[in-house]
Amino acid sequence: MRQASTTTGAQVILPMRYGYPMSIMDKTTHRLVIPLLLGLFLGLSACSSRQAELAVGAYQDGMHSFNEGNLSEASTHFDDAIALDSTYAMGFLGQGMLHWQRNDFAGALPYLNRAIELDPDLTWAYYFRGISLISLHQSEAGLVDFEQAIAAGDLPDEDLLRAHRWHGIALLNLERYEEAVPDFTRAVELEPENPFHRLERGRIYEYLGQTQRAVEEYMVVLELSAAENEMAEEARQRLEKLEGAKEALQN
Repeated sequence: MRQASTTTGAQVILPMRYGYPMSIMDKTTHRLVIPLLLGLFLGLSACSSRQAELAVGAYQDGMHSFNEGNLSEASTHFDDAIALDSTYAMGFLGQGMLHWQRNDFAGALPYLNRAIELDPDLTWAYYFRGISLISLHQSEAGLVDFEQAIAAGDLPDEDLLRAHRWHGIALLNLERYEEAVPDFTRAVELEPENPFHRLERGRIYEYLGQTQRAVEEYMVVLELSAAENEMAEEARQRLEKLEGAKEALQN
């Protein structure tokens, strides 16, 4: 599979509080360079015609505007790419990413669906469609997309980390808590100094009734977080609740 970068439930809200797995900061700082190069390769290899070359150029211009935060201009360029070559998957991927950037997840889906129809091996189309589906409370479908993206084996570590977080969140939304543990364990392995992954894994252990493991995770959160950090505060509250439950049982 070619590389590309980047059911209802309360769990989908909790990770977003701390800017994960794909916050506005992630969106504005995660510059999409790889799809820019990928778009050039796909367009020129598919067809050497002038139309194809112009479509690739429009896509590149769109990605430049996207990375500069000029979304209206990016939208125009992506539309131009599609108009010039309606079989160019990257033009549709660009519009899908743009709608995702605007939090218009429903609007992103038709473009991402079309990108996958045109190029079933386009990893980033699955990646962004998975985010959109989970954000629309379609966790089962989003889970399938992230399984596809992760299995491709070509995501850079930063994007692989995000893919595992979203895959784990989908499982939490589906109340498949035990299955979510490996995703957040992988996130810990990829980014060991980030307390968010420990906090989320602690929550899962708590849901599963594995109190000692939950306590250990919350203690690590306190070690890694600033004293007044929101995550540290939540870890303290959860530790106090667990200690209170333990004392009540002993009495």
